Amino acid sequence: MLTLNEAYKVYNKIAFQLPVEEVSLTTALNRVLSEDIITDINMPPFDKSAVDGYAFCADDQNKTLQVIDAVYAGSSSVKKVNHGTCIKITTGAPVPKGADAVVMIEDITDLGDGFIEINRKPAKSNICKMGEDIVSGETILEKGTLILPQQIAVLASAGNTKPKVFTLPRVAIIATGNEIIEPDREPNASQIRNSNSYNLLGQLLKIGITGNYMGIVADDKDDITGRLKNALNAQDIVIITGGVSVGEHDYIPYVLEELGLELQFDKLAIQPGKPVSFASSENKFCFGLSGNPVSSFLQFELLVKPLIYKIMNYEYKLPFIVTELSGTLKRKNAERLKFVPVKLDKKGAAREVAFNGSADIVGLTKADGFAMFPKDCEVLTTGEKVEVLLIL
Repeated sequence: MLTLNEAYKVYNKIAFQLPVEEVSLTTALNRVLSEDIITDINMPPFDKSAVDGYAFCADDQNKTLQVIDAVYAGSSSVKKVNHGTCIKITTGAPVPKGADAVVMIEDITDLGDGFIEINRKPAKSNICKMGEDIVSGETILEKGTLILPQQIAVLASAGNTKPKVFTLPRVAIIATGNEIIEPDREPNASQIRNSNSYNLLGQLLKIGITGNYMGIVADDKDDITGRLKNALNAQDIVIITGGVSVGEHDYIPYVLEELGLELQFDKLAIQPGKPVSFASSENKFCFGLSGNPVSSFLQFELLVKPLIYKIMNYEYKLPFIVTELSGTLKRKNAERLKFVPVKLDKKGAAREVAFNGSADIVGLTKADGFAMFPKDCEVLTTGEKVEVLLIL
């Protein structure tokens, strides 16, 4: 039974990397850059005003200035500022020649007839200098960067409208179980609706991937083998839920090996989520996740998402924070690393939420994250520092 860190080391043996494609800026969100981005211009491209006001000579001792022109964003002035003169200017407009400061409009009095009086000289220049953010030829985004809205803005400012990125993996989702039915059906006394698949589809969408849902397959070894074989032929990653424990009909680990994948692990020292399989071939990956919805949710965050980002060449880091525990946590069996659903209070302290185990998906909706209950630890008390895996 591997630890989480040992499972991540398994990923380091995987050399497969997705191919590269060009995308538009409007479809670049959540993609990973496959090359460095170098700017072709200075940012800002000229000295520009940071405020609305009047451009003047900072060492001008004359508090009364003549307004000789006005300049607005998108235009420029051909006139030069000399002592005793100034030019009205708006935010973002090029600073006229001769001026080395801008007084805010709030700090002047309009005397009329083209004159102003400075009531308070600025403590700083209020000028954004050319190239103070980025110099032409500089790398502004590195290969392996995850593109978020702020990175899209940087790409746009550099004129890069078709960034090269790693393709998104094709991910299939399959549910197993004789008792599982689709959500639009009415369950009988021995059936439950399929929540796992739709939960996983949502988790994929959050990172920009539209999963391919391939339905429910009964607990039949031949049926599972056929469905899984078809999925692996068409997809890069297959996620299958249920059938990974030690029950009579838990076929997944055996089927994976029969299909020629190498079983890397089939148990992890975590709670919930101990039964989990991961198998791989040269360019295919398959996860067998728990049939319990909270377990499969956690297994996706801990295992599937890092693998997806790895083959997209992004160094993903789990969103952990360290905070204080509010309340006491106790347990009798401390053989595994336990993840406890918690709610963060206004001060950021973590308190355990009412939770009925790994099938309680409703209880999970009340949580902000999972507090980590370390292996070999039976009690955590109020005020102790704990790591919390945030649900983002």
